[in-house]
Amino acid sequence: MRSAAATALDCLAAQLPIRPISIILTLLCPAGYKRGMGYWVRPALYADVAAIGRVARETWRVTYAHTIAPHNQQLVLEHSYADETLAAALAAPDSWFFVALDGREIVGFAQFIRRRDRHGELARIYVLPNHQRRGIGRALLLAGVYALEAIGVHRCYVSVETDNAPAIAFYQRFGFRYHRLYAIFVGDQLVHLMELRTSLRALRHAIQTP
Repeated sequence: MRSAAATALDCLAAQLPIRPISIILTLLCPAGYKRGMGYWVRPALYADVAAIGRVARETWRVTYAHTIAPHNQQLVLEHSYADETLAAALAAPDSWFFVALDGREIVGFAQFIRRRDRHGELARIYVLPNHQRRGIGRALLLAGVYALEAIGVHRCYVSVETDNAPAIAFYQRFGFRYHRLYAIFVGDQLVHLMELRTSLRALRHAIQTP
């Protein structure tokens, strides 16, 4: 049985600006963006948490196959993508979570947050491998730009593995530039990360430039 809080969360998300995002998506990607047909983006709902977890598991196996040991991947997935953890991320006051759909199937997602320093951060973004290179990542980025601009944020950060060349190239294509290097433990494994940053103005311009 769904809690009253979960129902209230879905009602709140239903009031968010889905239509303007969908209109812009028609300019960014080759597919049509109508409900039930083609790719489209909307704010995530509590009912989406299981599908978000499925996308995370499928993309992590491919993305980190050669860099993060399977048992460490499992640790992260079991914690960060548990239903209760995702529900908390959806309800957090300084968090904006979006899902991308192919018709009614969730094929990607992205979460943006406002950090303690009042800057924005792309906390996570994943698209199923067989749906990549179709403009979905670009569309999810634009959804985040709208959300962060609406609260007066002017700069956005993102972190990526230093040896994840495709991801680094993706972010650089949209104006993100090197800021610093650091490392964290993922389970029992030290992972080296690169933090990139850009202004929201530059990000928006890069997204909307063909």
